[in-house]
Amino acid sequence: MNSDSAGGLLYQMDSMCDAFYDRFLAVQRIFGKFDILHGHDWHPVPTLIRLKNDFGIPYFLTMHSTEWGRGGSYKEIRRRERHGMNEAMRIIVTQQTPDG
Repeated sequence: MNSDSAGGLLYQMDSMCDAFYDRFLAVQRIFGKFDILHGHDWHPVPTLIRLKNDFGIPYFLTMHSTEWGRGGSYKEIRRRERHGMNEAMRIIVTQQTPDG
């Protein structure tokens, strides 16, 4: 599951989530409190849940696809998807039409 020499995909996404969290704190100091958050798929789930727990900010989660639907077998990605959807205030799902 390694995507390059900088570490595996999950490690990279965890690093990205740490950066998201730090950037959120900086932006919140400048602009004030947020009422709601929004993320896409499993990638930002650790940050969304952390912000929800730390600041009480609910979030919407858009799911474009799931690991199961992609035929993937990565249990940790499926766990993050499930956890993210269970914690979300609302889930937005996309649908691909038969003509693409």
